Amino acid sequence: MYGILSNTFQIIAQAMNFKSFLIGSLVLLLGTRLMANDTLLAKKNDSLTLAQAYINLTLTQQYFDTLSNERILKILPFEKSELKSIEDSEFIKGNNTLYNFTYSLLYLNEAKLLSRTITKYDRENLLQWKNLLDTAITYFNNSDIDSYYTVEKVKNSFYELISFNEASCRELMKNISDLKSVLTRYINLDIYPDFKRIYFEAKNTNQHHLDSLSYYANIYDLPLDMSVKNNVPEPQVHENYGMHNLSVKSFDSLATALDLISKYLQLKYVIKEYQPRDTTKLDLYNLYHSFFDFRDELNPADSLHFQPDDGIIQKDSFFNKEINQQACDSLYQLLQQKFPYKYSPILEENMGGEEGPFNHGQSKYYFPIPAPFPSAYLSITNYQPGLNTMKQVDNYLKIIFNNAGYSGHLHYYYVESGFAVTTSLEKMNKDGSPVSGSKRWDKSIGGNGSFSLYETFKSIFFATQSNFRIIALVIAPDAATVQSSPASIGAMQDLLTYSYPSLPADLQNFSLPKKTLTILIYNFYQSDIGKVPMLDVSKRLSVRDHLKKSRLTRLLNR
Repeated sequence: MYGILSNTFQIIAQAMNFKSFLIGSLVLLLGTRLMANDTLLAKKNDSLTLAQAYINLTLTQQYFDTLSNERILKILPFEKSELKSIEDSEFIKGNNTLYNFTYSLLYLNEAKLLSRTITKYDRENLLQWKNLLDTAITYFNNSDIDSYYTVEKVKNSFYELISFNEASCRELMKNISDLKSVLTRYINLDIYPDFKRIYFEAKNTNQHHLDSLSYYANIYDLPLDMSVKNNVPEPQVHENYGMHNLSVKSFDSLATALDLISKYLQLKYVIKEYQPRDTTKLDLYNLYHSFFDFRDELNPADSLHFQPDDGIIQKDSFFNKEINQQACDSLYQLLQQKFPYKYSPILEENMGGEEGPFNHGQSKYYFPIPAPFPSAYLSITNYQPGLNTMKQVDNYLKIIFNNAGYSGHLHYYYVESGFAVTTSLEKMNKDGSPVSGSKRWDKSIGGNGSFSLYETFKSIFFATQSNFRIIALVIAPDAATVQSSPASIGAMQDLLTYSYPSLPADLQNFSLPKKTLTILIYNFYQSDIGKVPMLDVSKRLSVRDHLKKSRLTRLLNR
């Protein structure tokens, strides 16, 4: 009954080597085994149909670049029809993960085909492309792979037979994310001229048509952050640290350039629309917080890059001429004239004449925000609500660190409305566990024993391969953002050198009722003696893995 392969599979087989073709054929020939416990032939047929569709669409994804458009146009409609023939709700529910995953494969391949055949990147084509990719993302996330432990923990003959495993899940997730990145660039470039036009209209007429910004963002169903105009804190964004983190974010934000145009116009709108007597309607802390966030993201000292730099729209002549350092200064003066307010003692002291990313010329040492890009990170909101002051939080953290062997190896910093603490440079094993004995903290050879990162490297990198790390915690009202480029050795040398051995006295009684804990792991790897240590960004170890091996899992307790 199952001895004849579909025409679809034969088409795909032509693009494969014989061994792969034989394996695929065997899977289909053994289709009757997939639901051996079911007595209904219909369910056996559904099992075979779903397995065959999964295999064919997986192969289409893998060999997409070698297949012609004509062949793919035969494969995809056939498999869509086959999947639609599965109507047994009980079967679909029982095979939810694979069913949704296979539909995600279908729509990803359709989106890839459309992207390959587009000749004009107008809104009609971009919307069609986005709708297909949105559908692929929805099906992928609905497959709920993260909570379906069968993929990794419990052997499943059905999945083993068709080679459905975590590797195939990650491959599809990567393909979706890669295509989404390409499409995101086209979408942002498409509406960039409209945002600039609205900016110039506001500049020339003093009319701020913020609804027009929303209109163009809504074309692609992209949320426009209106927290500045609404005078509310910026929405929190924190990492979902599930067991596998096998999910794909939808199109949920504008490019940095578009977001900055929007925030600038919102700030101008608030200054224009509100009068000084209306300050009871404004939360001036949030207003000034919004301004400094805008300024930091604009990164006016750099004529080429935003912070964070998403790589979609680089700084161009528009930003260098219109929204630049002069515009920031003018905006700040307008705020001070109309709504005089001292935003934060710590921030005010840090505003002028910065000498570097960590403000070495200042009397206080600051942890950089956005933080240097880490190997892994996560954030926990509403952290330890029973601890009200920074000193209480610090005491809680120190107990955990000291019990795990970090006594005397903590470094402290100021951050806006909070504080940060990092561990010293710590040599570790490949699995994340600390190296035992004195070599864990061996910092120097000879000399006067003072801290030197160069001496540290000499002492801990005698082995041909070495791993070491720094664990950083940021405690503040909102989650810490991160930079787009991996942290460098030089940056971490500055970070550890310019720090305090304990929580500064003027922070200890500072009230911090709303707390978000951001944990950042900087895992550096040196492949051989003399090689420059590089940040490990492979995601080989998660934050939880590092904390578990370091006996610091209590940090995750809310």
